[in-house]
Amino acid sequence: MIKESTVPSQLKESVLARLAAHGHRYIVYGVEKVIGQFRGPYLYISYVEESVGLPIQRRPTQLCRLKYTGDPEYWEFQIYKYSDECYDEEGEFPFYGGTVEECFDAAASLYIAECYPDLKPDLPTDQELAEYERGCGRFDEVFGWELEDGTVLPGPGMVHYLMNQLLDEWREDIEAKPLPLNTSLQAALNKQPSVWIEAISGALGLTDATTKKERVKAIVAELPRRGTLREIVEHLPPESRQALQYVMERGGWVEYSQLTRQFGTEEGDGWFWNEQPPTSPLGTLRLHGLLFVGKANIQGRRWKVAVIPRDLRPVLGELWPDKASSKA
Repeated sequence: MIKESTVPSQLKESVLARLAAHGHRYIVYGVEKVIGQFRGPYLYISYVEESVGLPIQRRPTQLCRLKYTGDPEYWEFQIYKYSDECYDEEGEFPFYGGTVEECFDAAASLYIAECYPDLKPDLPTDQELAEYERGCGRFDEVFGWELEDGTVLPGPGMVHYLMNQLLDEWREDIEAKPLPLNTSLQAALNKQPSVWIEAISGALGLTDATTKKERVKAIVAELPRRGTLREIVEHLPPESRQALQYVMERGGWVEYSQLTRQFGTEEGDGWFWNEQPPTSPLGTLRLHGLLFVGKANIQGRRWKVAVIPRDLRPVLGELWPDKASSKA
């Protein structure tokens, strides 16, 4: 009986690192994560599809298994056959082995990139990968592919477009909520989504709380403090500080369109502030709980407004005492 080669522990670590690095390039095909698991002489490879930011738990999809031959640069290859729910031990698939990366590409050509019989999918260079992760570049522009039967296979461009549409709707819903011009900090915070509250508490260094209710309570207790508020304002970027002063000089609230004309829109600030904090001047103020956006009734009409909570105005007024005023 021929003894099967055992995969050395040190080799396992390097192989998994190589697999993860190569698999990351498949982000352009909607792959979020590549998983490698060693069992005896075999390396089982699966992948998880991108959840596009939604709270969906994706199950790993089986891809292939590789058998260690004793040569770290040559692994025997067996693709997973979904028709028979087993690995291709008969060698029906026209690829029999190679490096870890070559084996992954061969399986991906059928199940991920769908370029089979070409066993080398079109993958991004390092520069193209960096561009894609910034939301630009040739791979990000792929809206979809039309198959022979007329079915449209969504590409990264379509996925991003639909996701952005959904996130824009979520944002519009939040900013359409009633926001009194004299709102309290707690009332304004309670209307914000959990991911924003998490980001605000993180920006303020309040990391002990774990639920939205606890975080709101911590923010309300800490943010209005004179020392805390002054320190936050001192460390704001100049444009954000100017925007805050602009609102304070107008009594603590202003029409949102008027504010964006002066300091720019929040375009580019995403929904998941806890993962990617906003960077625009107005988004930075919102990230620190200094400014909130909603709808208010003004002279019989509903206007989109930006409001500084009344709890914060006394301390902020001390920073610009000569120009702060009140609106009727």
